[in-house]
Amino acid sequence: CCYLSDLAVHRDYQSRKVGATLIEHVEKELGAEVSLILLASDTAMDYYPKIDFNKAENAYIKKRKY
Repeated sequence: CCYLSDLAVHRDYQSRKVGATLIEHVEKELGAEVSLILLASDTAMDYYPKIDFNKAENAYIKKRKY
């Protein structure tokens, strides 16, 4: 698996498929046998399903204390 950390697209460029294109490039480099995992911000929760991510129901997180 591969963890994708901190994908952010400036507001002026959102809705232009910049994020989706970046993720496509990552997936191409990884190959079909590697799963892509990420943590989404609250504002991005509706975005990722639109580009074929499935919400994980079997994950846990232990947040930082600072």
